[in-house]
Amino acid sequence: HGIAFNGPIAYMPISMYQRQHDVNYMGNIRMTQHFLPLLKEASSSSSRARIVFTGTSGGPCSPCPPLLSAYMSSKFAVEAMAQCLRMELHMNIPIDCCVINPGFVKPTMLMEEGKKLTTKMWDACGQEQGNNVAQDEYGGMMEHFMMYSAAVPGTHVSEVCLAAEHALTANSPRTSYKVGIDSKLAPIVGMLPTGVREKISLHGMYGILSPAGTVKGYRV
Repeated sequence: HGIAFNGPIAYMPISMYQRQHDVNYMGNIRMTQHFLPLLKEASSSSSRARIVFTGTSGGPCSPCPPLLSAYMSSKFAVEAMAQCLRMELHMNIPIDCCVINPGFVKPTMLMEEGKKLTTKMWDACGQEQGNNVAQDEYGGMMEHFMMYSAAVPGTHVSEVCLAAEHALTANSPRTSYKVGIDSKLAPIVGMLPTGVREKISLHGMYGILSPAGTVKGYRV
């Protein structure tokens, strides 16, 4: 399903952006190209093959919070690729293409792995900059985001499994599976005017709407 390097755009090394997109986006293209010949052989009008990708939250209309530029851009790339692929297949080959869009899912190892990746990101920023300016400026913001991630309610991982099962076995699978209330609400917020959308996004994670409270030292 991918990896998630989170960090400030101003300082996060380009190599981490490249790694993020190589796994989350290019990895899906590689797998699609590798297995598509087999899917073509197995697919027919009466028994259609399936390609199922994992996106994020509400899909291409999701708000994009601070510090998540690498992750969100890689997942938006998957959404764009899936839309193009779906129409290419529709016009040519009887193969369905679906995207599962989970919101926050718990329990998983994401929190522990996220902490390790964050430490790795700060170390890489320090090596590239030759100082701790990245962590000095954005460390408090990242700490608050980790607190928010721990406090926000999550959808049980079994719900993602049920969505995947439906996508793989239903006679008429959906093009997108929004898993969790946050995933269902995200595209609604995402279609609001930019100023409203970003204010809700900021306050949802860092302000008065956040289960972690209001972040200290930053303007919300």
